[in-house]
Amino acid sequence: MESRFENEIRILQKLDHPNITVLFDMLKDTVNYYVIMELCSTGTLFDYIIEHRKMPEDDGKYVFKQIMTTLKYMQSEGIAHRDIKPENILIDDKLHIKFIDFGFSDVQIQNHLMRTRCGSSAYASPECLNGGPYNGLISDIWSAGVVLYTMLNGKLPWTKDNLVQLTRQISDAEFFIPTNLSDDVRDLINGMMNADVQKRYTVDQILDHPWLKTVQDPDFTNECHIKKSLGQEEVNSFFSLIPSVSANQIFNKSHLVDLSSIRSDTMHDGRCLLAMAKRRKLTRKRCVVPILTSHRNNLSCAQLL
Repeated sequence: MESRFENEIRILQKLDHPNITVLFDMLKDTVNYYVIMELCSTGTLFDYIIEHRKMPEDDGKYVFKQIMTTLKYMQSEGIAHRDIKPENILIDDKLHIKFIDFGFSDVQIQNHLMRTRCGSSAYASPECLNGGPYNGLISDIWSAGVVLYTMLNGKLPWTKDNLVQLTRQISDAEFFIPTNLSDDVRDLINGMMNADVQKRYTVDQILDHPWLKTVQDPDFTNECHIKKSLGQEEVNSFFSLIPSVSANQIFNKSHLVDLSSIRSDTMHDGRCLLAMAKRRKLTRKRCVVPILTSHRNNLSCAQLL
């Protein structure tokens, strides 16, 4: 748990994209460590699927275009998410999405293959699930394909309940795409969920695919985007103070405070929160919310109102 906590912080520090939750700052007191992150008060894509059963193709195009442009950005930074699933994608009423939970993420070094089995079995690629060496960036494409299938059909492509049989079904890419979906999206899913990594679609092929090519990018011009403040040196300095972070220290929820009195137009970056905390002489109670734990609560947020 400690390594996942530190890994997620280090990965988020590297990323800056409108579809990725923002890490603003980190604080500590004599007992706890806190992470200040962007407030995302919406539900997950998983919640959306449960409520609506499935997503219409036109809406699905808009959502999936964001997923793939975000993946392209992460790949440009050399970051493999390695746990892409509906539970780790937030979605609002405008169908704007945010990637969360980077605890399993890692840097994909060129010509270096990963070996760690991680993520959720139902969304894991065959090469990851089988424990062999794999490219995390290519593996993410498969996972995104399973997400696309799931959000358009309201169910997973797999029919086996037994883990051994499920692993075999995934390894053989044995799934059926309902014929009520368009030919274009059926082709896209098949291209992304190809067990042969050499034949699996790339990010550029996906974004240039007929099903997505004409989809407009979301307009974030009216969205508030607060710049992040943490540099690599500050992150290193923070973790040098932590000899061993316990789960209780990371996830303690007993010191929450309401920041509703802080106006968003005064918020420029995480240092602003820290300065306010010092001015108000906050000790154990900080202007932060601790990092959350469950797959339904993958994001901790400062209340920026």
